[in-house]
Amino acid sequence: MRVWLAWALAGCIPILGFALPAPEGQWAFRSYGTAQGLDNSAVWALAQDRTGFLWIGTEDGVFRFDGRRFRAFRLRDGLPSTSIQALHATLDGGLWVGTQRGLARRVGGRFEAVPASLGLPEGPVACLASGPKGELCVGTPGGPFRQASSGRFHPVEGWPGGAATALAFGPEGREAWAAVPAGAGSRILRFAAGHWRTVDAAPAMGEERIHALQADASGRVWARGAESLFLLEPGRGYFRALDPGPGKAGSRGFLAGDGAGGLWTTAGQGIARLRDGRWQHLGLPQGLRSGPARAVLVDREGGLWIGSGSGLYRLLCGGAWQAFPAGALLPEGYVWGVFRDLEGRLLAGSDAGLLRWQAEGWRLVRGTEGFQVRSLARD
Repeated sequence: MRVWLAWALAGCIPILGFALPAPEGQWAFRSYGTAQGLDNSAVWALAQDRTGFLWIGTEDGVFRFDGRRFRAFRLRDGLPSTSIQALHATLDGGLWVGTQRGLARRVGGRFEAVPASLGLPEGPVACLASGPKGELCVGTPGGPFRQASSGRFHPVEGWPGGAATALAFGPEGREAWAAVPAGAGSRILRFAAGHWRTVDAAPAMGEERIHALQADASGRVWARGAESLFLLEPGRGYFRALDPGPGKAGSRGFLAGDGAGGLWTTAGQGIARLRDGRWQHLGLPQGLRSGPARAVLVDREGGLWIGSGSGLYRLLCGGAWQAFPAGALLPEGYVWGVFRDLEGRLLAGSDAGLLRWQAEGWRLVRGTEGFQVRSLARD
């Protein structure tokens, strides 16, 4: 029989006036796929609209999740293509979908394709973002376009040419950044004072396509490639490759703020968060079975959602709980009790004997092997 030892974690556990590091177990995730109504598990984009609905962009349409069930939207519902590249919710309550065959917007219970007569070129949409006044900006093979109050789309001012694969705007709207393909790699353009100019970058950017840009409240600008994460710090004129970085992006580079000054990105077989200069990875060893992630969303309640080629995943309880599954992080059998001794060491009584938490994990206390320990006390 497999059983789990669960422990509520808040980064550390107070013991006798001081704090000891909490043991690292597996985080609790819930997965959503065909069994739950998400009948295409290849997720490429995530967004939350103003009313709180979660929208999922996949290789076969858009799905809306209301917390209980999924509803699919495809060609019959007005989408120009079911191959979804980007989703974006605007401050005015609009929901926009970037597809391989153009842009669509939600109108009532359907979607409407944006016609070429409104100024947007036909073809794939690479990215979507909100401009400094909340207007929609669209990255296309012909460069970035901005939606005017009339609803028409116009090329952004002074664009030097080329496709726009990622867009970002500064917190006060005075600056904008765009990623542009350059040979096998990319370059990043900065718009300020009415002009676009190339920003110097580490040589690695010349070998990587930039899939995501993120400007945070402190003025830093992040750029995610397939291999590297680049950072432009305030007052600097150079994108440097972060070292140590999160590792390879896996399927596609993606960036999302965590709502507390940190940054989430796709990394290897999962995701990684940078906070206070330290990386925290969530992958299979931590309980996330998503495989290479493609999209990350932090919703308005602080919930973490991950989209990948195998479906949609949600971190339960905000990460407040971690589990120690028997057979993986614990010996097989029941765990009967957990105890802290006077030295602050964490002990657990189990069918396999007395367990002690050490830096390398749970280990049996010598001499207790094979004895069932049901109760722990201090005399």
